[in-house]
Amino acid sequence: MRSTAIHDTLSKGSFSWIYLIILIIKLTYYSAAFAQPQGKQMPDRDTRIWKPFLVDLKINQQDVGSAFVWQHEDGKDWLLPVDVLQRSRVRIPSTAPRVVQERIEYVSTASLGKVDTHFLEKNQILSIDLASNAFEASSIKIPINSLAGIPSMAAGTVINYDLSFTSGIGRSTEFFSTELSTGIGAGVFVASQAYLHDGKNDRFIRLDTNYTLDRPEKLTTLRLGDAISRPATTLGRPVRFAGIQYGSNFRVQPGLITAPLASLSGQAAVPSMVDLYINNVLQSSQAVPPGPFSVTTPPMIAGDGGAVGFVKV
Repeated sequence: MRSTAIHDTLSKGSFSWIYLIILIIKLTYYSAAFAQPQGKQMPDRDTRIWKPFLVDLKINQQDVGSAFVWQHEDGKDWLLPVDVLQRSRVRIPSTAPRVVQERIEYVSTASLGKVDTHFLEKNQILSIDLASNAFEASSIKIPINSLAGIPSMAAGTVINYDLSFTSGIGRSTEFFSTELSTGIGAGVFVASQAYLHDGKNDRFIRLDTNYTLDRPEKLTTLRLGDAISRPATTLGRPVRFAGIQYGSNFRVQPGLITAPLASLSGQAAVPSMVDLYINNVLQSSQAVPPGPFSVTTPPMIAGDGGAVGFVKV
């Protein structure tokens, strides 16, 4: 009885190990199937007309690094890895046939349009030159002046004055005006007055008294006291009034551009430098990769000024 129990236990243990091995084999098969790239497997007959090389790849004078490529027996066509082309921003046509070899996807240089290849077999360097429109477009952002932040709340007082005295035959005139500005919190309190004395008048005149609070982060201004309206069009006329005025004020952000900007674009066949001149003054100099490029934030052009871009290799 004891030997029979031991035999049954060994049999059950053997079956458990067999099931475990079968499960591992199935998991390995399915993981390999899902990892297989989408593409046509290279037939064995094609491997005889394609020669493999491990080369230092250059695309339009850009050093891509080491890559495993295949050369056709005619020496003109090459198979390049898809992931290497994508990292180099090469636009691969959707109709380009893809070939899979050792789980790596390749595309032929013949499907990339006009291509010039130069292979130095001694140094194992492969240079590929594509047309500039064969790359994905890139953009250049010109740095602009940052917008103003929260204004300082430092206290301060400024007094402006104007004194005028005229004298003539039988008549003299004295005029004196002052303007007091002082910071209160984040705003400014302004009070102006004048004194006039001549043969007919001898009086003190209060001019404007208001408290102004600018909010640059919201592009608004609040004014309490005397103010002047701003007409929406040139047909309107300003009106002086006393009360509360609140509205948009783009002047609190001098660096804000509200007008539409021009669009500048071009193409570079190799890694280049783009110099942007505004009114014959160099504004920016930035490197661009091969392919189409555009300047997304060019500076403003005022008056008869012009913008010129130079591409330097």
